[in-house]
Amino acid sequence: MDTQQQSGSEVNPLESEIKALEKVLAERKAAFESGKQKKAESFSHKEALHEIVGEKIAEVYQPLPTRHVPDDGTQAPQSNLSQNMKARPHPQADDRTKQMVQDMINLAFDKGISHAVHEVKKLDPYIMDEFHHALVDQLHDELIRRGILEEI
Repeated sequence: MDTQQQSGSEVNPLESEIKALEKVLAERKAAFESGKQKKAESFSHKEALHEIVGEKIAEVYQPLPTRHVPDDGTQAPQSNLSQNMKARPHPQADDRTKQMVQDMINLAFDKGISHAVHEVKKLDPYIMDEFHHALVDQLHDELIRRGILEEI
C-alpha cells in the first residue's frame, strides 16, 4: 500500500483512485486484446473509463427500486415519489446545472469519487448522469495529461 505523504499532509484520495483506474483499464485492455471480449471495434479507453466510473458510482448510488408488476397483469400502485419523478420534465443543462456538476467534479478531484457521489446522490438523478459524463471526460483528460493514456 502506498503511504506517500507530502509535507505531513494526506495524499489526495483521487491519487489512489487514479492508480486503481490505471490498473483496471490495463486489465480490461488486456482482456479485450486476448479475445475474452469479442467486439468488432477497437478498444476504447474512454468507453472503458465510462464503464469503470459507472461501476464506482453504482457502488455508492442506489437508484429507486424498479416497480413490481403483479402476476395478474395489473400494475402495482406507484409511490408519490415515482409519480413525481415521471411527471417532472427533463431539465436543460443551464448554467446553474453546469456549475453544480463542475462543483461536484471539483469535489471528486479534492476528496475522491465516492465522496462526490455521496453528495451528488442528494441531488436530481439528471445531475448524477451529467456528473458521470463530465467526470469521465475530465478524468480521461487528466489521464492523458499524466501520460497514463495516449491522446488519439
